Amino acid sequence: MFASATALSNCNKFLIHSSLSSNTNWTYEWSTFVCPPPSPPSQPSPPLSPAPPSSPAGAAGNDPIFVGADGIPYRVDGQAGRAFNLVSSPCLSVNSEVQEVPPRFQYPRLGLTSTVFGSMHVSMGCRNSTERIGSDLSSNNSQLARVDARFDVLSGAILCRMPSNGHREVSCDTVPGLQVAEYYRECNLENMTCDWFPVSAKLSRSLSLAHVQPGITQTRLRIGKSVLVLTRDSLREGNNVLCDDFRRWPKAREACHLVAQHLSAAGWPQNSASLSEEAVHRYLAILAAYRGMLAPAHTVFFYFHLTVEHLDARDFSDPALLHGLLGQRLLSPRPVPNRSSTVIHPDHILKSAGAVNTLVSDLSSQGEGFIEGTYHDYMVPSLDNHCVFPFSRFLRNES
Repeated sequence: MFASATALSNCNKFLIHSSLSSNTNWTYEWSTFVCPPPSPPSQPSPPLSPAPPSSPAGAAGNDPIFVGADGIPYRVDGQAGRAFNLVSSPCLSVNSEVQEVPPRFQYPRLGLTSTVFGSMHVSMGCRNSTERIGSDLSSNNSQLARVDARFDVLSGAILCRMPSNGHREVSCDTVPGLQVAEYYRECNLENMTCDWFPVSAKLSRSLSLAHVQPGITQTRLRIGKSVLVLTRDSLREGNNVLCDDFRRWPKAREACHLVAQHLSAAGWPQNSASLSEEAVHRYLAILAAYRGMLAPAHTVFFYFHLTVEHLDARDFSDPALLHGLLGQRLLSPRPVPNRSSTVIHPDHILKSAGAVNTLVSDLSSQGEGFIEGTYHDYMVPSLDNHCVFPFSRFLRNES
């Protein structure tokens, strides 16, 4: 049957022999042929992983609590309804609205009672500047094209516009020098664990009733070698936990009883054989997500966190060119005032549905001593205005 079959490779002969040699009618001796080892898969470019950084440069979020490079937290409530600058440099600026937490969404035991970050606006790019924020790109243009990105707190949508293009809307993925990756959080009631998944895979994933989505999404922006992470979190109306809802999932029901014990105790139990505060925050988010999946939209409250995961030292080598409520503490933080300095890791700010614990409450409520001037000095006229405040560094070298 293989007479004149000269096109068969040695590998094909080996595979055919392996399949038919047990048959007594097989007369070919092809056992000496072999298949070459498979070629190693090509290595894709490193993705913007959603894994939390081991030592981010700084973060701000929740009520809101700021943590600089030294790991020491300070609090700036700002003023509800106004926009403030968080990071300001010649090539990068981040503004955020401050919104009040409505009473029905307040979680006193989790520290969410006052103000949080609403919509955010990020402006990137250098014009007539010697900064090298996009210098590692393969394109001939070593500077990042100027782009404004608005992150809407209600819809979670990202809107990019380019001033050089008449401020017309453009796809964020097409902006030279900017890399955007979006993820969403998904949890499993059967084993009480969570993981991040690309938004692009959301429709293709097969879900069961045990899988819930806490309403947390994450957008990672890479500008040159600098990485910003914007996490959109959510609160659901009412903090009562109904453990009978989880009777079909033993681990979820056990976690529910432990969370209920914490929420009903007068302060965090010190000698109970229960969960840590961090675990309570995580489990409460998972349990609330299950109850909230069928909840009306008006019973959900969204807010943002910001993590500056990495700053390219070449782009921000001069501390004088980095400012803002958070930015001035990302490289060479100012000396802190002589008061309690409870150290809390920046990752703790981003725990789903959990705020930094109340040990930070003895620090200044508006950042005095941790920031230059007062919090009023960082107020901007509008969310998209990055230049009109005393400490602005954005586009400083623009002619």
